[in-house]
Amino acid sequence: MPEHHDRIILAGTELVTRAPCCPIVQTAGTLLRCEPDGLRLLSASSEQELLLAVGSEVRSATLSLDSGEVSVHLSPEGAARLGIAEELLIGRGFEFVRSDAELDRRHADGRRQLYLDAIALRPPGRPGGEPAFELVRLSAFGVTFATPRSSDRADRPEFVPWTELTEATLDLLTFELTVAFGRDAIASLPWLGGGARFVGELRVE
Repeated sequence: MPEHHDRIILAGTELVTRAPCCPIVQTAGTLLRCEPDGLRLLSASSEQELLLAVGSEVRSATLSLDSGEVSVHLSPEGAARLGIAEELLIGRGFEFVRSDAELDRRHADGRRQLYLDAIALRPPGRPGGEPAFELVRLSAFGVTFATPRSSDRADRPEFVPWTELTEATLDLLTFELTVAFGRDAIASLPWLGGGARFVGELRVE
């Protein structure tokens, strides 16, 4: 199965409002950076750069690794600072890179990149424990993992299609990666050890 990239480009993501009862889409701003204290955006209404604080103005911000969609949930205070009424923003966080030339062009733009290479994944609640396995690469078709050394498939990459994953998300406020497997994957992949949900931390450069 072909693999297309191991990094994600987030900077420059345009965020728009999503209202369940209204089909009208309003551009709220552009995501510039994910920082320890919050999200830095360029407001579409004021054209000013704003840092929306975690907790008081930004309740959550996630990136779906299979769809590339960014979802940002604001507090009423955060929405007011952006000059919008809706508190849910969405945007396209990344597209799969299909060539080295395209990757070079994006890198030359100076946009921030998140590297998805050898991300250690563990069961929740075991941050200092031995990694269960590693996420090596993702593509339009699914995710490739490096299996544990104790596995009979050690050192042999294992490809898992998106259809066998129930979750693959990145928390943009904590940079914690969560991967959850469906019943079929748990039953067919012994290196999961019967576990369904695993977490890891992404490094940001």
